[in-house]
Amino acid sequence: MQRPLIGITAKRVEDKLAQIILNEYYTRSILANGGLPVILPTGIPGGLAEMAALRLDGILVSGGGDLEPGTYNGGPHAKIAGQDTARDELEIALVKACQQHHIPLLGICRGLQVINVALGGSLYADLADQFSRQIEHSTRQFEFYAHTVKLVPGTRLFKIMPSQELRVNSLHHQGIRDLAPGLTAAVFAPDGLTEAVEGSGSGYLLAVQWHPEALAADPAAQAIFADFIQAAARHGVDNR
Repeated sequence: MQRPLIGITAKRVEDKLAQIILNEYYTRSILANGGLPVILPTGIPGGLAEMAALRLDGILVSGGGDLEPGTYNGGPHAKIAGQDTARDELEIALVKACQQHHIPLLGICRGLQVINVALGGSLYADLADQFSRQIEHSTRQFEFYAHTVKLVPGTRLFKIMPSQELRVNSLHHQGIRDLAPGLTAAVFAPDGLTEAVEGSGSGYLLAVQWHPEALAADPAAQAIFADFIQAAARHGVDNR
């Protein structure tokens, strides 16, 4: 059986020579669940996003730095860091191309935020300052279970997960403020923050705020990748 081709966005680090960086957790999870990963560098102009998307069976928008506040009509904040306008442009264009052509789309951490912004939603610039201090969302520990989340009955995630409540890691300081049209909230943290969204239209769109790729031994985390890869495989068969 041919493995579906999965494009994964990566971050760029400016030094004497710019470097494209992607945590290997992502590629391992894609390979382990039957996909074939391909890295999409930030250097791809946003105008070529549709061309790239049409050659792939699925796209994963990965984690990384904060979006430029202007992308969601936000203002400056002292905690905003790691912005890359070229990456914002590419990933927002990829999300729109996936929606237009019904290409399976998975977002992780920043990826969830990019998807929400690309489809017309907004973000909290800093959760501790603008939302709640009830939970520490920015632990910076990939393999540490920071808190639980509850799944919304009837959602796709609810159907594929082994339980209605999950333990998740948490490495973000921003989150969804206004949910974009066309998205459905699928998971909530105990403080009420939206921790996962799904597309409410046709096609496959799933995004989570935590990092399942870093929890290789967790069946619930890997179920997300298995479901995404299956959707990408079906898309590949239907469009070849």
